[in-house]
Amino acid sequence: MIDAFDLARAVAAYGLATSLPLAPVDDATLDALLALAQNHRLMGLLAATIDDGAMPVTAAQRERVVGWVRQWHTNEVRVERVLLQVHDALDGIPHAVLKGASAAHRWYPDPSWRSFGDVDV
Repeated sequence: MIDAFDLARAVAAYGLATSLPLAPVDDATLDALLALAQNHRLMGLLAATIDDGAMPVTAAQRERVVGWVRQWHTNEVRVERVLLQVHDALDGIPHAVLKGASAAHRWYPDPSWRSFGDVDV
């Protein structure tokens, strides 16, 4: 049986050659994966693996993941709104956005794959 750490590594490498489970994991493993995914900003990638059918889950597990992902995405939209306000406030002052929001929109095929909790300017 795959453990949560191996599963988190596979989620982080989604789109590359990975070893995601062929059947839903037990709830304890999913809970551990959710904790790791949040700590390592992998919630968007976790949602993508499930949405694409690459990682099977039960209906109840899908609902738990969707609830957490919804909370993350809600926060990301708030953070991006603050980022736009900061950008406007810095009008005429050279600045750059680093990591999270910048990486999400620049390097990922879907910005929702890159979870972030704050903005670095």
